[in-house]
Amino acid sequence: MNISAADLHRGLQYGTGRGISAASLFEKFLNGNTKEQIQKNSLLKSALDFIAAEAGKVREKLIPVLPWSAFKLFDTDGNRIVYEGLYFERRQRLTILALSSWLWEKPTDIAALEDCIWAICDEYSWCLPAHMGGTTLSLATKNGSRKTSNDKVSNDKASNDKVSNDTRLDLFACETGFALAECCVMLEGLLAPAVAARARGEVRRRVIQSYIEQGELWNWELMENNWCAVCAGSIACAAMYLIEDDLFLAGVLQKLMPTFESYIRSFYPDGASPEGLSYWTYGMSFYVSFGDLLLRRTGGQINIFNEPQFKKIAAFQQQCYFPGGGTINFSDASGGDMFRPGLSSYLAEHIEGVKAPAVPCRAASSEAGRGGLLDHCGRFAPALRDLVWVRENIPLTDDRPRVTIFPDAQWLLCSGANGTGFAAKGGHNDESHNHNDVGNFIFYKKGGMALCDLGAGEYTKDYFGGKRYDIFCNRSEGHNVPIINGQGQKAGREFQARDCRILSLAEGSDGVMILDIAGAYNVPALLRLERQFSFNIHTGILLLKDTFSFAESPLPVTERFITLFPPVFEKGLVRIGEACDLKNSDIAAGKISPVIGGFEHQSHEGKPVTVYTIDFKFLPAEKTFSVEFEIV
Repeated sequence: MNISAADLHRGLQYGTGRGISAASLFEKFLNGNTKEQIQKNSLLKSALDFIAAEAGKVREKLIPVLPWSAFKLFDTDGNRIVYEGLYFERRQRLTILALSSWLWEKPTDIAALEDCIWAICDEYSWCLPAHMGGTTLSLATKNGSRKTSNDKVSNDKASNDKVSNDTRLDLFACETGFALAECCVMLEGLLAPAVAARARGEVRRRVIQSYIEQGELWNWELMENNWCAVCAGSIACAAMYLIEDDLFLAGVLQKLMPTFESYIRSFYPDGASPEGLSYWTYGMSFYVSFGDLLLRRTGGQINIFNEPQFKKIAAFQQQCYFPGGGTINFSDASGGDMFRPGLSSYLAEHIEGVKAPAVPCRAASSEAGRGGLLDHCGRFAPALRDLVWVRENIPLTDDRPRVTIFPDAQWLLCSGANGTGFAAKGGHNDESHNHNDVGNFIFYKKGGMALCDLGAGEYTKDYFGGKRYDIFCNRSEGHNVPIINGQGQKAGREFQARDCRILSLAEGSDGVMILDIAGAYNVPALLRLERQFSFNIHTGILLLKDTFSFAESPLPVTERFITLFPPVFEKGLVRIGEACDLKNSDIAAGKISPVIGGFEHQSHEGKPVTVYTIDFKFLPAEKTFSVEFEIV
């Protein structure tokens, strides 16, 4: 992304010369799509009904309090759910009331929105306790030393070196700044001037000034993941709305450019996201929001979507849906993900070759109401763009059988007959939002994940700490991969797939992946573990063959499978709910019986979910032996 400060300044001056004020920038963002047109868009009917109904409910509820007792929980016992539930309820409230106030201009909505904005401006911090680095119980300086609340803090310039919790910048502090800045512009003339002025002032102080005056890099400026796009994109958008001086704004945007470059580097050269689809959607929502506003703020002079890598990144989403709407959920992603219709429409309209997910997915998204518009964090910017950017007659994917290969990520994705889907991965065990899952796969049939990846568990202090791989969904034992001599895979970049080959055979009838995953285990006696997948897209049948080679005496091997459906062993096979059958010749011959286990897993939402394990235990007699399964 070779954009200099001079390029930015010239582009911004060109835009300003064409009459780009904050109000006109928002009008250009709407791109001629009036509120009346939005209200008449048949694709948005359920979303609009949801906003209207939810606004009525929100007006009757008190704004949730954010008490100290909830705020400190992350550092005292690792719990995130309690405080974040209250915090995100406020953001949901902000989004619903802001959209309703803008669309219908009801005085009751506007009054409730003003109270909500005022309350958010009152918050001790816009940053979540989980992102404060253990400082919720004490004050901390930038270099990490702690101060008690009784210590004196000077008021001279040196105090700018202190990182106060109310000016810490994480994902949600930055998002809040963008949301409030855009709300103030969108609702200019409707919001009370004092409320709007206070909100703008808090965004300038907590977000823009905090970013500019921080002497050292924020932690997210050193990352290569979704944080880069969300934080930098939110700051940039807030700045474009609130900073009128072109030269000053150019300096802010130029300072952010390396972070956007880090975001693009987070993707493989083939466009795949190691973080998975959920985080692709999250990061891209803010990256594209930034790119669109920058394009309009510079009068079309600077277009970050022209970067060669971006086209591949933009097309990633359309490959990640199984027939009927299930999603590939490697890493901390969700198997029931719903796309952002606004983002998907925008990319399909502006990027050649990009398509929005298929019609069944679109219907599921709109019918879900909150799922298609208001996510659990209440994110305002993507919700607004779901209303403004949705278009009819955009290119859509279809459910025809296909094979998709991401060679750099080492992913094979297939859609097949009879509503089947299959995905497998190689890679390594130090990816962003890593699970120890080299060689893992997913089998989807009849609208459900028959053999699944659990995706993200409940985010707690341990989840992103030293005990991450004590949590079942992150360990290899929580995935569809073998266990060797009682041991699972290890975490680290050196634990990786070897000799990975992915190809499509017989004119696209089969997706085939062959890889050696022995390197993902710290078992010196295991010389090679060749895992071979063959998925026939015309029959929807998956063949799995594992070949184990040991140096000396062979070790016990457990072939493990994970499912959310109750498995039953009958007639020489394992029946997984109503979804599929798991077959093996040794099972059919009565030489081996599966061991079926079950336990409770904490979902990402903190809810208990029953997970079933299906284990086939082998004690081979030869140093090299193979096991084959047919999944129908």
